[in-house]
Amino acid sequence: MRILKKIFIFYLVLWAIHLSAKNQPPLPTLSSPVEEGFFTGSAEEIKAFIEKKQQEIQSVLTYLQTLLKEEISPADETTIRTAIELLNTLPWQFKKIITKLSTPSVSVNIVLPSLKGPPYNLQEYYQLLHTYQTIITQTEEVTHQLTLTQRELTFLNSDLKHLFGDYTELLNQKQLPNLYLVYAQVLSMQIRYALKRVSTDQLEKTLERLEELKNQCLEKMTLVFKHLNITSADLKKAITDAQQAQKEEEGKKARTKKEIEQIERNLVFIEIKIDEISQQLNLKQSAKTLTQQQLETKQIYEMRRLRLQVTKEKLENEFLLTHIKTQRLLFRAQWLQLYTGRGKLDKSKVFLNWSDMAESWQRVQDRFNTLLAQAQLKANLINEKLTAVKQIKATEKSSQMIITNLVIEGKRALRVLNEYMLFLQDACKTLKATILEINLTTKLLKAHIRLLEKVSFWFQEKGLKTWERIKRVLYYPLFTIGNTPFSCATLIKFLLTISIGIYLLRCFKKRLSRVLQKIPDFYSSSVNSLITLGYYVGIIIIFLISLSVVGINLKQISILFGALGVGIGFGLQTIANNFISGIILLFERAIKVGDIVEIGENLTGTVKRINIRSTVIRTYDGLDVIVPNSEFIANRVTTWTYDDDWRRLQIPFGVAYGSDVDLVAEITAQLARSIPY
Repeated sequence: MRILKKIFIFYLVLWAIHLSAKNQPPLPTLSSPVEEGFFTGSAEEIKAFIEKKQQEIQSVLTYLQTLLKEEISPADETTIRTAIELLNTLPWQFKKIITKLSTPSVSVNIVLPSLKGPPYNLQEYYQLLHTYQTIITQTEEVTHQLTLTQRELTFLNSDLKHLFGDYTELLNQKQLPNLYLVYAQVLSMQIRYALKRVSTDQLEKTLERLEELKNQCLEKMTLVFKHLNITSADLKKAITDAQQAQKEEEGKKARTKKEIEQIERNLVFIEIKIDEISQQLNLKQSAKTLTQQQLETKQIYEMRRLRLQVTKEKLENEFLLTHIKTQRLLFRAQWLQLYTGRGKLDKSKVFLNWSDMAESWQRVQDRFNTLLAQAQLKANLINEKLTAVKQIKATEKSSQMIITNLVIEGKRALRVLNEYMLFLQDACKTLKATILEINLTTKLLKAHIRLLEKVSFWFQEKGLKTWERIKRVLYYPLFTIGNTPFSCATLIKFLLTISIGIYLLRCFKKRLSRVLQKIPDFYSSSVNSLITLGYYVGIIIIFLISLSVVGINLKQISILFGALGVGIGFGLQTIANNFISGIILLFERAIKVGDIVEIGENLTGTVKRINIRSTVIRTYDGLDVIVPNSEFIANRVTTWTYDDDWRRLQIPFGVAYGSDVDLVAEITAQLARSIPY
C-alpha cells in the first residue's frame, strides 16, 4: 500500500510539472546578431540549421495564436498580429536560401575559341580579342555587383547589432509581445544577410573563374600573336577598309555640318521668342497681370530648345564616334604593317601616337559617361514636369491647347533624350573595346620587337612623357590679359625676347658709335645724342615686339597706355618731365657732351653724358653730379662753349692807390694777350 501511495505521488508531481511547462511561454533564442548557421558549412548542415529554426518559429507561432484567443490590449494584439505576419513570411525566405545554395556557384558562360594553328590567321586573333573584351566586361560587372553587395552587408550588420541589442533588453524585461516582434524582425534581417553572404561567396568564386579565363585567354593571344600569319590580302583589306572609312567620314562631316547649321538657325529663332516672352512676363509681373498661358508658352519653347540642343550634341558626338571608328581601322592597318615590316613607319612615333590616342579616347569615354548622367537627369526633370502639367485643369479652350502642345513637346524631347542615352551607352562600349584593343595589341607588338628597339622606345617614351609633364607646367595659365592667357612659358618667352633684343641693341649701339666717331663731320656730342635717342626708341620697339611675340594684340593694351597716361598725369609727372626734357635736349642739342655749363651759383662743370632722364656733369673738383634734365629746360643755364670759344671774362683786381691807371690798363692788356688759347 505504501508503494502504491508513493507511485501515485510521483505521477502527481510529474503531472504538475507538465502543466506548468505547458503554460510557460516559449522564449526564442538568438545567440548573436548574425547567425552563421544560415550560410556557414555544407548545404546539409545549413538545411539542418534552417529546419531547427523552422521548428522554433512554429512553436512561437502556436503560442502567439493562443495569445490572440485571450483577452489582451489592442496594442498588444496589433503587435502580435504584425509578428505573426512577419514570421509567416520566413519559410518562403528559407526556401530562397536553399534555392540559392542549390544553384551553381560560378555562372560564367564564356568559352575560349579553339585554335587550328600554328600558324594562326588574323581571324583567330580577333576572335580571342573579342573573347578577352567580353571577359573584361563581365569581370567589371561582377566586381560592381560584389562591391554593392558588400556595402549592403555592412549596413545590414550595423542594423542587426542595433536590433539584437533591443531584443536582449526585451528578453531581460520579459516584454513578450514586443519581444516576439523584434525576434521576427531580427530573423528576417538575418536571412537577408545570409542571402547576401551566399551571393558574395558566389560572386567571389565567379571572379576567380573569370580571372582564370582572362589569364588563359591572354596566354592564347600571346601565342597566336607570336605565330601570326598575316597575308597580303589581310594587309590590303585592312588598308582598304581604313581608306573607305576615311571617305565616309568626310561625307558624314559635311552632312553633320549642314544639319548643325540648320539646328543653330532654329535655336536662334527660339531664343528670340523666349526673350520676347520673358520681357512680356517681366512687364506683366511688375503690373501683377501675369498669365499662366504665357508661362506655358515659354515652357513649350524651352522644351523645343532642349530638344534641339540635345539633337545638336548627339550629332557632334556621332561624328566624333565615327572618327574614332575610322582611327580604329587605321590603327589595325598600321599595326599589321609594323608586324609584317612592309610599311615605312617609325615604330617609336607610331607607338607614342597610339598611346596618346588611347589616353585621349579614355577622356572622351569619361566625358560620355558624364553626358549620360546629365541626360538622365534632364529626362527625370522632363518626366516630373509632364506629370505636373497633366494635373493642371485648363479652364479655357486656348489653355487646353497650350497644355496639349506642351505635353507633345515634352514627349518629343524625352524621346530624343532616350535615343541620346542609348547612343551614349553604345558609344561607351565601343570606346571601351577600342581602347582595350589598342592597349593590348600595342603591348603584344612591343613584346614582338627586338630588344634594342624596346630600349630605344622606352627612353623615347620616358623622355616625351617627361617633356609633356614639363609642358603642362609651363603652359598652365596663370592669369589673363584681354583674351590672351599668360603662362610660365609665355613669361619666359617674353623675358627671353626682351633680353636678346636689348643685348643685340647694345652691341649695335657700340658698333654704331665707333663708326660715327670716325666720320669727320660728326661731333662727339652729336654722336652721343643720336645713339642715346636711338637706343631708347629701340627699347620701345623691342618691348612692343615682345608683346606681339607672346600673342598680345597691341590694340588690347591701349587701355594700359591710357592708364599709364593717367598715372603720368598724377604720380609720374616728375619722371615724365625729365624724360621729355631729355628728348628735347637730344633733339635741340642746346647742350652737348663736352660743353662747360654753369647751373645756378654753385655748380659749374663739363657735360660728361646726356641720358634720357638725367645729365652727368663733372665739376672742376672731379665730382660727377647727376642733374635732372628738367633743370636745363626750366631754369637759366650758362654755357661757356655754346657756339665758339670766344668769351669775355670779367676778372676784378685791385692796385695801390696813386698808381697810373693808363699804365695798369696797358700792362693788363699785354698780359692777357700773352696767355695762349
